[in-house]
Amino acid sequence: MLRVKVRYYLIFYLAVGSRLEEILDLKEGTTIGDLLTELIERHGNELARRLWDEDGKLLSTAWILVNGLHCTEEAHSDLELKNGDTVVFTTPMLVGG
Repeated sequence: MLRVKVRYYLIFYLAVGSRLEEILDLKEGTTIGDLLTELIERHGNELARRLWDEDGKLLSTAWILVNGLHCTEEAHSDLELKNGDTVVFTTPMLVGG
């Protein structure tokens, strides 16, 4: 068993019912792809709509960070999570100057 912290910011915070964070106990070998499936089952289509377009591609406005490192669904869906990992769902931030 492994324990993972999942944090939700901006549009994802709203998509999961204004929940900032949850701790999940997952089985060993759980991947990012498995986690996404689990989260959609828990939180429903609103979260899915914020993550993927109608062709099933991860939206450019959906960023998934694992321990602060940006992951892309295509390259990292089979990345295995480790005990104590933090997964963050957010959007890219634009900074003006």
